[in-house]
Amino acid sequence: MRHYTSKVIPFLTDEEAASLVELLFVAGQVTTRCLLGNIAVSLLREPNLMAVLRADRSVIPAMVEEVLRINSPALFVSRRVGRDVTLAGQQVPGNSILHILLGSANHTETKFEGPERFSLVRNPQSHLAFGSGSHFCLGASLARLEGKIVTETLLDRLSVFEANEPLEQIEWDETNRHIRGPKRLKVNVQALE
Repeated sequence: MRHYTSKVIPFLTDEEAASLVELLFVAGQVTTRCLLGNIAVSLLREPNLMAVLRADRSVIPAMVEEVLRINSPALFVSRRVGRDVTLAGQQVPGNSILHILLGSANHTETKFEGPERFSLVRNPQSHLAFGSGSHFCLGASLARLEGKIVTETLLDRLSVFEANEPLEQIEWDETNRHIRGPKRLKVNVQALE
């Protein structure tokens, strides 16, 4: 029988480990909470949406994608510019930090026809709510699944899901400038009988 010895090799500094834990907390919990809240807001804002979803549950994934596009939990991502570049006619020096506004990108008319209109027939994965390329969110599939399951559960359990306050009065959580979701929602609900 062979005996192995192990040696602890530190891969991360304490600062890097703390930063990673913070990232996983925000990415894995806060954005999901915001996504689920944003789904609820969309169900409240679109009066016929619950009926459409009840009639055809196969469109629930498209609804989740449209919520991600219209009201993405992540407001922006930051990237360091590797070298001097010109973007949209503007000189950007290397080593600069750029903030890419995901909401703006997800509402551009050159990519989305009628970008402010909620639609269940758009290209379901053409938004940037989860980033793209090598920076694509590792938890995207899980977030989509969570959105689908929560929506199905609402449909299974509630006959009434409506706002108990004017939607313009929704209080948005502003504790993190990177994330958008409702702080709380006042709703009237009635269980299915």
